[in-house]
Amino acid sequence: MNPIPIFIMTRNDGVYLQDCLNSILKNTVYPFNLYVIDNNSSDKLHLKILEEYKTRQNVTVIRNKSNLWVLGLNKHLEKVKKESGSSYFVLTDGDIIFPEPGLNGCWLTQLVIYMDTYKCIGKIGMSLNWDSIRDDPFYEEIYEQEKNYIITIKNRKSLYITSRYNRSYISLGLVYRRI
Repeated sequence: MNPIPIFIMTRNDGVYLQDCLNSILKNTVYPFNLYVIDNNSSDKLHLKILEEYKTRQNVTVIRNKSNLWVLGLNKHLEKVKKESGSSYFVLTDGDIIFPEPGLNGCWLTQLVIYMDTYKCIGKIGMSLNWDSIRDDPFYEEIYEQEKNYIITIKNRKSLYITSRYNRSYISLGLVYRRI
């Protein structure tokens, strides 16, 4: 079983990145290699976190010299895909918390089982249901940001292609089949 590359795109996520990294390291049982792709962060706490985690086993920190957003990920993605023997790879952002393992295994094990079972699937992921945050004042700002983000992406059709667009959900972590 080849380790699955997990790519985290990040820029100035600070403590959110630390929580994300901790949740992956603590809650992922399936073999993985973690690649933190930093898009030219300047936040001191964020940079300290990158320094701390770059010495961890199976964690690679890659710092881009400019903020290239998703393009900053693409060149590293291609390189790792060539070197990795895994059939899959994971993309996520630095502000996502991954769940503790349940009865069916960890989040990554569950997603790999689905991908192995349903060979026609090219991408599968976990999503945030907007209905769970829409009316909560605590999440009001996040809800508006995510709604605007999805509208922006939908208007730039070349950036985001999916077979199913559902405005009530936003993708959090995606497992892709390697082509």
